[in-house]
Amino acid sequence: MAAQTTEATPEGIFVINADRLFAESEIGQSIREDFQVRRLELQAENERIIEELVAEEQDLAARRPDMDVEEFRLEAEAFDRKAIEIRAARDAKERSISEAAEEAQARFNEQVREVAGQVMIERGGKVILDSRSVYLALRSIDITDAVIDRLDGLAEQQTEEQEPIENVAPSNQEPDETAPVEETVSE
Repeated sequence: MAAQTTEATPEGIFVINADRLFAESEIGQSIREDFQVRRLELQAENERIIEELVAEEQDLAARRPDMDVEEFRLEAEAFDRKAIEIRAARDAKERSISEAAEEAQARFNEQVREVAGQVMIERGGKVILDSRSVYLALRSIDITDAVIDRLDGLAEQQTEEQEPIENVAPSNQEPDETAPVEETVSE
């Protein structure tokens, strides 16, 4: 990336840094912050539940000397079942948050493909490579900043329209022959 920018840009080749897009764009930051809040809320909820279970277990242990064996066994088994059910519910909630985060990341990546494709076409590009897997490149072919600017423009538009950008579905228009095609290359 440190090569001189006075050299000619290789025709049609651009690079982009996907990590920077997510870290530096308003939409990416919003997604990260939203899920960080959800995870912190879940952690606080888990800590509160653990405190309640510990208190309940201590209460049962304190009452044990005054209970007959069968009564204690039934209450201990009920407590164990309750703890197992709570753990399963907490695990399910954690999985749900993780799945929602993955879905939000996938929607963000789709937006990036659309915006990066527009920038690529406007600049006469033919291919965009991820700069993290490029050994050496000219700074002039890095379009990450341009894509971040466009994504931030979408975030501003979202604020004005009050509709979450990540929930906007792509239009069902006829395919554009000049639109970028996403391909996976197998070795």
